Amino acid sequence: MEIQMLKKLSNYTQNFLVEKNKTNLNKTNLNKTNLNKTNLNKTNLNKTNL
Repeated sequence: MEIQMLKKLSNYTQNFLVEKNKTNLNKTNLNKTNLNKTNLNKTNLNKTNL
């Protein structure tokens, strides 16, 4: 019985960590997207100034 509970707990923990990693990956990708937009804006601003 205890082993089954430990297995379930381990499963829940693994699933939680997977979801957490997905969330962090999404945040990273969002940050990269926003950084790219910022750099694009800087490029366009430079072209305007040029």
